[in-house]
Amino acid sequence: MIGKHPLGEMMAHKSTIVRIFEPVLSRLSSDHRHRFDDSYHEETVLEDGSAIVLKTIKPGDKQNLQDGVRRLSPESRFRRFFSGKSELTRRELAYFTEIDGENHFALACGHKLADGTLEGLAVARFVRRKDCPEAAEPAIAVVDDWQGKGVGRLLLTRLATAALERGIVRFEAEVLADNEPMIGLLSTFPGTRFRWSDDTAHATVFLGPKRPKRKSNFWVRP
Repeated sequence: MIGKHPLGEMMAHKSTIVRIFEPVLSRLSSDHRHRFDDSYHEETVLEDGSAIVLKTIKPGDKQNLQDGVRRLSPESRFRRFFSGKSELTRRELAYFTEIDGENHFALACGHKLADGTLEGLAVARFVRRKDCPEAAEPAIAVVDDWQGKGVGRLLLTRLATAALERGIVRFEAEVLADNEPMIGLLSTFPGTRFRWSDDTAHATVFLGPKRPKRKSNFWVRP
């Protein structure tokens, strides 16, 4: 549910992401400060001219998060939650917003309305694996009417940088096998590998500068 781009269009952005992302790697090796901390706030413009705001998620974002889930189409909800969930429970809202920022990190993307309030558009997060502290599971959700604008791509690059700041060198994600937008998005990172099953694909996304060589084309499915 990252967007409605055909896979070919997704892959066309691969070189752009690499050019933007590679310089970050050398800086992080010598700079232990977190750019993506509680004070992080970024205003930027998408390719279509839309102005958006990126910020770290805080406990006060519960209502915006709930509103965003309700705006998702049934297909987008299923791709994000692997179920037809239409809204989040209180416990889920607490889990998704009351986070430590180190092992569970999340970004919100919004659009400023005429009255100055922020309308939620997307959320990106990762949760560090307890059994492997150098790996984390990422997730991205973009409301349907903002899919295909590059929001997911932007959030994934920011999420990867925040992960590297925290010593995480790869993402591990379970994706529905027919979720081609997300598969295409993850594939923009060099060295991404997929293991396919009947209904899902397990993606390993290498974030660090040293990436293993692929033994075969990652689009080949069993």
